[in-house]
Amino acid sequence: MKKPNLFMVGHPRTGTSALHNVLNQHPDIFMSIPKEPIYFAKDLHAESDLFHKKAKFFHFRDEVQYLKIFNPIKRQQIAGESTSVYLYSKVAAREILRFNPEAKIIMMFREPVSWLGSYHAKACQILGEDQPNFSEALKLEEERKRGHFLSKKVMAPSLLFYTEFLRYRLQIERYTSIFNPANIKIIIYDDYRSDNQKIFGEVLQFLDLDREFAPQFKKLNASKSSAKWPLAQQIIQFPYLIKIALKLLPRNMFGKISLYYWEYFFKNSEENKIDPQLRLSLMQKIRPEVELLGDFLNRDLLELWGYNKTL
Repeated sequence: MKKPNLFMVGHPRTGTSALHNVLNQHPDIFMSIPKEPIYFAKDLHAESDLFHKKAKFFHFRDEVQYLKIFNPIKRQQIAGESTSVYLYSKVAAREILRFNPEAKIIMMFREPVSWLGSYHAKACQILGEDQPNFSEALKLEEERKRGHFLSKKVMAPSLLFYTEFLRYRLQIERYTSIFNPANIKIIIYDDYRSDNQKIFGEVLQFLDLDREFAPQFKKLNASKSSAKWPLAQQIIQFPYLIKIALKLLPRNMFGKISLYYWEYFFKNSEENKIDPQLRLSLMQKIRPEVELLGDFLNRDLLELWGYNKTL
């Protein structure tokens, strides 16, 4: 049976798309199209279904359907997918372990406050966020946990609980407590951004593959928060249209059309500029998680990300 043995589990907006792309260029690696099947985040499936009172989002629900993504695998040693909310999901780690106990896991982390701004822009684009102001969206988090101020377009309400994504140590422990530590690699976004080739080489070593291969590096997934043609966006992202497309189109064709859509239907934009006072307040609140992550990695992330200046 052709099945994946590599999972890039997140976070969103940390370079997973870029790494997915370069890994897919390696002759011994097959990376999925679509990039994010979201199959193992079954808690998000259930949450979405409960909120919408029907199965509206998350189109890969059964194993047979999921494994069809990997039918094109030939002789590649590594087959992978990159669902960036598996780190956030409370059950994905256990589900992946049940599916493949020998799986390799890659996690990517980014400076939290800049990440929040970038993720909010992405949420406006694709996740159903209807509050375009970043600071106002943050203020709504507690009310949204009580079921208020949620658009009917939201994929799953908890995807808009922004600060919950920053529980780094808890999320890491979901994996380290059940997987072999040798099968887990953690990447800091700054390192990948500053030296693509070095980090790519480390990933190949982690996967026990030839490190001599030189891919073409391309910046992917630039921040795009607004559609060029909003009406076209509403039509194309209509969930039932996506379901029909998945049934009728070959996976590779669906993936190429999806890439074209995100590349050309949205405007490039600067990531949300965060008010300096709000930035400082958020950094002070998030500092303990940054310190815990740094301790786990035996690295001074407070210094790297400037959180040592928040006291």
